[in-house]
Amino acid sequence: MTASNRLALVDGDIGKQETAAKAVEAAIKQFGTIDDLVNNAGIFYSKPFTDFTTENFNALVSTNLLGFLYITQLTVQQMLREFPEHQDSQSVETTACWAGAERSPR
Repeated sequence: MTASNRLALVDGDIGKQETAAKAVEAAIKQFGTIDDLVNNAGIFYSKPFTDFTTENFNALVSTNLLGFLYITQLTVQQMLREFPEHQDSQSVETTACWAGAERSPR
């Protein structure tokens, strides 16, 4: 994947606040404004809950919860600064899926 005039790329771990800040900064630098946010980062471990390690759990919380929190907070703050009079015309979308999930046989 390569950056273009319609796509800004930011390397990093979305579970870290500084990565979310870099993403917001990159969007503003490249596009001048933020009108929409689509939250689509997430990880899933396809194994029994009893096999989860502390590292697995921490990774899930970091990416799936903290990543959502950081990028959404920073984006909404930026949206409110940019267009305080148009708060009804901006959007934040959050997606989720159960990719690869299947019921275990009994």
